[in-house]
Amino acid sequence: VNDNYQELLKKRWDNFDFHEENGESMNSLQQRNIAVLFEILSKHKNENILFSTHGAALSSILNYFNPNFGYLDFVRIQNFTPYILKIDFNEQNKIIDQKELLIISK
Repeated sequence: VNDNYQELLKKRWDNFDFHEENGESMNSLQQRNIAVLFEILSKHKNENILFSTHGAALSSILNYFNPNFGYLDFVRIQNFTPYILKIDFNEQNKIIDQKELLIISK
């Protein structure tokens, strides 16, 4: 990954409203992902749900629940394929437990 690309990624994390021309901001990505996640959680209460996504989408979700999850955390999980994370939610859609189950470096 070239330095310019990493600079753009960092800029997105530093300013959640920043986006390139015809691009999407982290704020927009996060809003889309959280809306879908909450819809899935509401339709499947007390069920196990498996979903797969890319690193930016997952990172935007994790940041929503933990604002301390930032650029360096995103960069960390970019290096894993697959990366399996187990998350338990309560009835109010809050994370009550989170565990990394499988981490394989690219």
